[in-house]
Amino acid sequence: MEQMKEYLAQNGYYIRKLNQAYFAFHGTYSDTPGSVSPIGGYLAELRQGSPSLGDFIKRVSDVSSYEELLKMIGQ
Repeated sequence: MEQMKEYLAQNGYYIRKLNQAYFAFHGTYSDTPGSVSPIGGYLAELRQGSPSLGDFIKRVSDVSSYEELLKMIGQ
């Protein structure tokens, strides 16, 4: 995280404290091959299969558990 903080500072963004919430908000958290959670991939799959962003949001807005997400993608 310190490397990212330095990179942001070099580009004019001075952040006193950087944590995982920053990466989650900006879409760079748990989306690497080393990540243990497949949820990001499942959501990407659902988004690709949705005719619009609004449709995707409506589909996933009621999902409240991992099991519900798995049912939605057919697993």
